[in-house]
Amino acid sequence: MTEDHKDDEHDAPMANVFHVFCALYLLSQEELHSLDTKIDEIHSLFDFDESGGLNRVELECLFQACVEGLARATGTKAPLNSATISSNADDMCDAYAITMDGTCEVSVQMLREWVAGREDVIAYIGEFTEAHTVVGYQRKVEEAFEGVTASFVALAEGEPPEIDVELLAKIVRELPGSPPTEEEIQTFIKLLDESGGSVEQDGKVSFDEFADAILPWISFGVVDDDGTGELSPDELKLLIWISGGDNTPEPSAQVVLQAQRGIDVNRDGVLVRLEWLCYNSGYDPATGAMKFSKAAKDMFAKMDADGSSEISAKEIKDIFAKELNVSLDNLAAESHCQFSASSREALQVLMMNAGNEVADLIDEDKSGMIEWDEFYAHSATIAAKQEKIREYAKVLLVQDMRERPEARRPRASVICRSAPKQKDGNSPPKGGGRRASQRHIAMSKAH
Repeated sequence: MTEDHKDDEHDAPMANVFHVFCALYLLSQEELHSLDTKIDEIHSLFDFDESGGLNRVELECLFQACVEGLARATGTKAPLNSATISSNADDMCDAYAITMDGTCEVSVQMLREWVAGREDVIAYIGEFTEAHTVVGYQRKVEEAFEGVTASFVALAEGEPPEIDVELLAKIVRELPGSPPTEEEIQTFIKLLDESGGSVEQDGKVSFDEFADAILPWISFGVVDDDGTGELSPDELKLLIWISGGDNTPEPSAQVVLQAQRGIDVNRDGVLVRLEWLCYNSGYDPATGAMKFSKAAKDMFAKMDADGSSEISAKEIKDIFAKELNVSLDNLAAESHCQFSASSREALQVLMMNAGNEVADLIDEDKSGMIEWDEFYAHSATIAAKQEKIREYAKVLLVQDMRERPEARRPRASVICRSAPKQKDGNSPPKGGGRRASQRHIAMSKAH
């Protein structure tokens, strides 16, 4: 090697290892598909003290490495100089009240939000790789929802506000995405029929019926960038991700595959908007029943703590009992009464038996694992059994008050004062709580 060559080599700028990693993360098309995942990895890379957040110095290092690393890797000129990068770091710190003393740091969610809100950053990264963010899509969904809500309110009449199905169809046709077919609109109207036939009876849709059910439609349209009305596996993954709300972890390949199987009812390998709507409504292909139920979705999501889109039979039993115990505690507190030991014991037996029955009923294939479509098919049964137990708990509480006056507390509620009478006008006899709970257990088994 000549001396001149050595000098040229010495003068050539060296690539900083952080620049290399940032460029690799940002340009990756294999391991890291989404910009959100790339942001997570880069945030972790610069969290030098492993505190879970970035201080002002770490944040500026991250910005500098991303800008210069991407410019070097792509052979382009860096769009920002050091002063501008420092200014951007200051702006973000000001926006999130990040202090130099490290008492407040930039979380990964803050960094995601900041990137999603910077059109110039998204545009620059988008020149070289996929630059959509989950936060950005969620914002689009929120904006579209605000717009459609304003349209509903402007067209609605009465109290509570309602619109007729013709005006509803007009609103739906103006939503993001490919133009809806008449079949999709009619199916959507059925999904809105949350109150057991009210839409078909009077041709009116209330805002409460409309608000929750419209979100799956909007989300599909926002993700369907090309307007084909069909979803690729990557688009389905994004749709599942943005539908989970803030801080939802990236769906695994297993979750996406399970959702794909549940959505693609006709097994043609194509995922269309109508199938997504039916999937969110809890569509049962065996019965054709379609009814949107946000409560059922929320209950399933609460049980699905690991985001696998599957819950175990044991999780069903645990959540079933946990929710009821919370309801019983609230009932006792609100009524200023206490359950007797025998009443509590009877209710625990009742909850255990009902939980076992629910788990056995849902887990039809006895695999021990339950997916959303299996859960939804029996969600009404779950809710009905919980409600029966809650209603019976009220009866026991009243009986305990009459049999144990010392359990009464000041300001007892109506529930404690209005004990049900027998046909002869007398209160239930002593010990009736235990016998009645045994009858209730028998009724629960019959169901």
